Amino acid sequence: MNKETDADAQLPVVNRIFSYDVIRVVAILAVVMIHCSVSFVKSYNPPSIGFLAGNLFNSISAMAIQLFVMISGVFMLNRNRVLNIDNLVKKIIKLFMLFIIWSVIYASLYHSNNFLSGVFYGHYHLWFLLMLIGLYLITPILRLFVKPENKQYLYYFVVLSCIFQFIPVIIDLFLDQGDAAVKYSNMFYLDFVGGFVSYYILGWLIAEDFEKFKRYKTFICLAGVCSISIIFIGCELLTSSSCRAYKTLYSSLSFPMFVYSFSVFVFLKDFAEQIENRLALNFFVFRLAALSLGVYLIHPMVLESVKRNLLKNIFAVTPQNANPFVYILILFLITTVVSFIFTYLISKVPYLKKIVKLKN
Repeated sequence: MNKETDADAQLPVVNRIFSYDVIRVVAILAVVMIHCSVSFVKSYNPPSIGFLAGNLFNSISAMAIQLFVMISGVFMLNRNRVLNIDNLVKKIIKLFMLFIIWSVIYASLYHSNNFLSGVFYGHYHLWFLLMLIGLYLITPILRLFVKPENKQYLYYFVVLSCIFQFIPVIIDLFLDQGDAAVKYSNMFYLDFVGGFVSYYILGWLIAEDFEKFKRYKTFICLAGVCSISIIFIGCELLTSSSCRAYKTLYSSLSFPMFVYSFSVFVFLKDFAEQIENRLALNFFVFRLAALSLGVYLIHPMVLESVKRNLLKNIFAVTPQNANPFVYILILFLITTVVSFIFTYLISKVPYLKKIVKLKN
């Protein structure tokens, strides 16, 4: 049995927990798939095959960031983990330095005409680091009441998040009444309820009460299937008449995505626990999970290079002249493999490894 370690959503460490590393690997693969397929959703409209392919792959993968946040909640809110302000500040500084370093790299490559803005705001995927810093900043406060004896209040918090944030967004989309439901919910000024904090706390709750969740696994999985169906079909039916449909349904803060992310987390954790004793598989998963942060940081530049230099310039393959399903899968496969290889090589260089790893 692996011992619980000083880890968060992406931190590579020596001793790891297999079930959460399985979720990490799935999450980073989903991140890469999102960025490989999202351009098809933005460039095509239903009922085109381009939009269908993009919508299918994107909707299935859209739970990626939520999975990472829930894993962070499992470890950062763990009552057995010693956490003091000094260690937390060091962790936050390391994350912010990663943000700055990679913002400079991406700004140099893609935002040379507006370099300072590119560094300040970061490349499109680096928002996750800032969001994670925000969660870390409030972690000491959350840990004051995230305790086993307060579980009923924590469930209450998550339910409030659904009522006042996740559900109103979907009501407004399907009723097509503007932002009436969101505006009404905002009148209660429950700004502290919802957002990624809900996923953060939910991750801890799942870990704490997992045996109870396992008893309802079938129902939870059915709810997840229903939710992803709503996301996928809703995008197909509504995007042509509402440009905000796919943005809303893919959003981490919509109720179907909340249910889908929760169900995937429970399913993957249960599945991983069933296959945990396969030692060869364990080692492989541990290796991949340890590289997940680096893959997250590096994959957009790999994706652009594969798309432009390899597929377009060398093989003359573009989204316009290839089957969208095949194109996305090839782009995803090459980007994933190359990103893992590059991250692994960088992680072996004494000084450079700091830009793809975090150590406590």
